[in-house]
Amino acid sequence: MRSSAVLADHLTLPFFKKDRHDEVLFHCKGQNLNLSNISTNPQDYGSKGQTWAPEFVSYMKYIVTHPIYAGMPDAVKDDGKIQWEAPSNRSSGQYQFTHNKRRDWWTRKAKTVGIDPTSDQWISRTAKAIHPTGMKPCKRCGKIMHIAYAYPQVRLINRFMKEFEDLSEFDPAMTITELLHHVRDIVGDQLLTHMRAIFKSKNIEVPDFNGFDDLLSWVENKYIPSEPRFLSPGAMSNAPDRFDGFHSFNRCCRSKADSGRSSSNMRSYSTDRRVFE
Repeated sequence: MRSSAVLADHLTLPFFKKDRHDEVLFHCKGQNLNLSNISTNPQDYGSKGQTWAPEFVSYMKYIVTHPIYAGMPDAVKDDGKIQWEAPSNRSSGQYQFTHNKRRDWWTRKAKTVGIDPTSDQWISRTAKAIHPTGMKPCKRCGKIMHIAYAYPQVRLINRFMKEFEDLSEFDPAMTITELLHHVRDIVGDQLLTHMRAIFKSKNIEVPDFNGFDDLLSWVENKYIPSEPRFLSPGAMSNAPDRFDGFHSFNRCCRSKADSGRSSSNMRSYSTDRRVFE
């Protein structure tokens, strides 16, 4: 999978690669965005004494000025602050209708990438399809994570623990491929003989693997894209409420920063998790 260092490289530069300079300037000119006026000062964002992570604020500018998001309504306020959030419950004010305007933008964007805006999960599939990096930093802590279903759920980790009794606790920030590397370092190639028991489900057929590289290829190209219940995304979809189409809090912080998504609260939902995406 793509390394977080790839996105971090973007974020350590002024906010775009030099080879994108002309592309970005052309995009901003067409959108009437003044690069010098866009604020990347974390102190300008947030409320209740909680500023947004510097990595996230740099990422916002990178996304807002990216040609993929050309035409997004109300991108930057008159004071230079990025209009990242567009909740549906605004009842008045200059940006009362930003949410609806952005939903219309997502509808048009879906059509341009061949996604039917009347189909299931169309808006989340569009957000994933167009995202330029496949990764984003967390608004709270700045940790960069994949937007794909790349992170093991507790149930999957429990299966690993059952199959391999010598394993210790895992880093919850590990991707599934990082976890497989970790387990292989401990148990060696016997890992392959346990994969059917670990990944089995009624909707996914687990093949025989010719080697570790074959296993990784299947996980990255088949298992992760199928978005199984045993995996979780680094960031849940949330278009059109958020500019890039994803929750601002990543998996690392969403249960702590968003009370509605605490572990105990999310367990109380009986509805399929995908209705929230």
